[in-house]
Amino acid sequence: MTFPAPTEKQARLFWMSITALSLAMLLAVVGLLLFGAGWLLEKLSPVLMPLAIAAILAYLLDPLVDHLHRRGVRRTRAIVWVFFLALMFVLMLLATIVPRLLFEARELVEKVPAYSDQLQERITIWTTNSFFSRAAKLHPTRAVSTSRVE
Repeated sequence: MTFPAPTEKQARLFWMSITALSLAMLLAVVGLLLFGAGWLLEKLSPVLMPLAIAAILAYLLDPLVDHLHRRGVRRTRAIVWVFFLALMFVLMLLATIVPRLLFEARELVEKVPAYSDQLQERITIWTTNSFFSRAAKLHPTRAVSTSRVE
């Protein structure tokens, strides 16, 4: 059984539908790949995060190690010195930030009741001056009844 050749309009429609189907399948595959990559990153994030931090630290501290090595310090000793200096920098930073952070947290805990009262006052003012409360005051007969009419 032979079929007649499609007309030009039928051929164009056929190829457009095949192109649309191919594009939809391609988008579905890309979407599934992105979903799979996101799922994999989520599952591996406990492992990848420390590796990423280590890579960034190594990238940032390597020029200093190279500089010390060019000055005649053995590479192992230069690495130890650089990491010791980096650790001291982090500890000094924490020593200056943590006390201030504790002070601010203590002040926040002391001021929470006052903030709560202010928030409650503002909410009360907002609800009494809102559009709906003004509209209900202007048109009290149009208030919506919650009881059923039978």
